Amino acid sequence: GQVCEEFDEMRLRLKESKQAEKRYEQQRKQMIAGISHDLSTPLTAIKGYVSGILDGIADTPEKREHYLRTIYDRACDMDKMVDSLFLFSKLDLDQEPFHMERVDLAAYFKDWCKEAREKLPGMEIAFHPGPCASAPVLVDRLQFDRVVTNLLDNSIKYRKGDSGKIEISLRCTGNTVALDFQDDGIGIAEGETEKIFESFYRTDPARGNAAGGSGLGLAIVRRIVERMGGRVSAHAREGGGLRMTITLPKAEGDV
Repeated sequence: GQVCEEFDEMRLRLKESKQAEKRYEQQRKQMIAGISHDLSTPLTAIKGYVSGILDGIADTPEKREHYLRTIYDRACDMDKMVDSLFLFSKLDLDQEPFHMERVDLAAYFKDWCKEAREKLPGMEIAFHPGPCASAPVLVDRLQFDRVVTNLLDNSIKYRKGDSGKIEISLRCTGNTVALDFQDDGIGIAEGETEKIFESFYRTDPARGNAAGGSGLGLAIVRRIVERMGGRVSAHAREGGGLRMTITLPKAEGDV
């Protein structure tokens, strides 16, 4: 009986291993397809504008300047995409170094929101610390900055019109600190709340605007948060908008 139980346990582990391998292979194929698509779009634009210069279509200094500026912008888009892909690959292979330090999220977001309002006058940004006089956590400050920047970029990219509203709030429990980052953008369907963390996934099935982002931002967010011992989830808001919730272990002692 013991042999049968151990054999059955081994069978289940092998089955789980095969399923995990199948999922990984599927994700790898999707990533290759995403890279190919997202790099081909700006490359096609660059080739078109270069052809326009060579064929004499850009026959005035103003047109040539416009063509060259567009080529430069598309090359910058590709550069950002490659940087994001490199970071994602290092995180996926556990090769990105993390230097953990004690950070009070209440003080952090008070300063961050002030700077963000100055840089983005068209966005209404509010911070609600709630009952958290201090919210000490152990994070890598550089990587946490990337997380918050990616969340902000995502809210800007999917806002309605030229303005938008972002609300950041903290909830402190006995041993965790929860961060809610929510906007009033176009939102997502409830069935997409897990898919948006997949690499190269976009809510737009046409994937028409590669220049709008690499499709890796939220995948990078999840990997960074998990490396810091936390978890992240997405929630569709009634009436539109998205709420991202990040939960991190609370650091011991007071800040």
